[in-house]
Amino acid sequence: MPVQWLFKGCSPLQLLCNLIRNRPQSATFYTAVRCRQQQIYLLNMKLTEKQIEEIAENLDCGLRCFYNLKTGEIKTILNFDSWAGADEEPWQEELNEIEDNWKDYFEFEGFESFESFKIMADFADRVEDNEIRKKLIYALNGPKPFRNFKWQIDNSGEVREQWFDYKKMRYIRWVKEQIDLDNYTNSNFNKGG
Repeated sequence: MPVQWLFKGCSPLQLLCNLIRNRPQSATFYTAVRCRQQQIYLLNMKLTEKQIEEIAENLDCGLRCFYNLKTGEIKTILNFDSWAGADEEPWQEELNEIEDNWKDYFEFEGFESFESFKIMADFADRVEDNEIRKKLIYALNGPKPFRNFKWQIDNSGEVREQWFDYKKMRYIRWVKEQIDLDNYTNSNFNKGG
């Protein structure tokens, strides 16, 4: 019998993303032999560009986004890890639905702070105005780089809009990478490979 990977607490994509991001501590997995009596088939995600953009925007706002693999519905909830003390009651129905049917959902991951920093650095390198580019790089190399980068962006005229467009493009690309990786992983899993 072929050996298959079974995942505890995360999807195949989330496991691979965690390994790629050098976070093996959150990439807990177990190997198991697939039983002949019970075939496991994972569903591929099929999202529209509008849904992908919606997920990207919500991740950028610090929300958690879940995609129902059976219905195609997207559920978005507050990230309570980032909002300590926030009232969970308005989100309770969605939380219960996701918790009760967690196998039916895929959670899109936002960027870690080091990834956000890399995106800011990449953008700073692309800025054509030398003076603004120097200010952005200086802000990133000093104390409180996120706050200082934001201040420089907010006071940089047209570059501010370019930053928002660039960040949106990077979030959309990240969501598409997660979809592609999950679909690739699921198709190989379904083939028994």
